[in-house]
Amino acid sequence: MSILSAPYFHDEAAAHAMLEEIVWPHGAACPRCGGLDRITRVKGARVGLYRCGPCKRQFTVKVGTVFESSHMPLHQWLQVVYSSA
Repeated sequence: MSILSAPYFHDEAAAHAMLEEIVWPHGAACPRCGGLDRITRVKGARVGLYRCGPCKRQFTVKVGTVFESSHMPLHQWLQVVYSSA
């Protein structure tokens, strides 16, 4: 069985969960104000969307990374990154 059969290479929600584990090992943190308290997941919105309580801004794990402005889905980016490593 190949590593490329892992769920995060084929499912957008799993890809976001994997990147969150890498970028935020101790839980979500606001990339704008650095807040760690009152970070909540926005329900019914796009995958991986959070809201910061202190600054009231929404963000995803992709903010501040090379994936931020990309139109390509994150699970495809993970395949590219793995294949080039």
